[in-house]
Amino acid sequence: IKRGVGFAQGVWYRLTNFDSACEVRVWRDGAVEVLSAVQDIGGGIRTALAQVVAEELGVRAEDVSVRIGDTHFPPGTSSGGSSTTGSMTPAARSAAWQVKRKLAAIVAPLLGCQPAELTFAGGGVIPKGDVSKAIPLTQACKKLPTGELVARGERAGEYGQGGGGRG
Repeated sequence: IKRGVGFAQGVWYRLTNFDSACEVRVWRDGAVEVLSAVQDIGGGIRTALAQVVAEELGVRAEDVSVRIGDTHFPPGTSSGGSSTTGSMTPAARSAAWQVKRKLAAIVAPLLGCQPAELTFAGGGVIPKGDVSKAIPLTQACKKLPTGELVARGERAGEYGQGGGGRG
């Protein structure tokens, strides 16, 4: 009988491409779009981008139009391995957060509150947590002074390491 000690090791590197960006547009009719030059080769980045933007704006993922794969859009990381989602979703969240802040600044005075007192959830804008005074996002977007709000988010550094922002 042979006896021994076993030892195993596994490594999966977290790869991130900081040259990754997204643009989020919210139109006056309430339509939400996310745009990036990233490709989807089967890894599901379309779904991930829609989910992240939807979560930030308080809408359903299926209500977010994802337009990708066009080099006229903000640069996306190469698709493959484990880098696409980790590189792209922080950029999308950052852009959606910026658009949300812009929209909150426009809508808050109309709802009698400060922008920081607004919650975006359930497809609506809720002032001071009072659901009875909530308005649908589509109605809030009708208050836009222009046809759309646009923000570009880029993949920033890691949280807590001087990267700042929401990306």
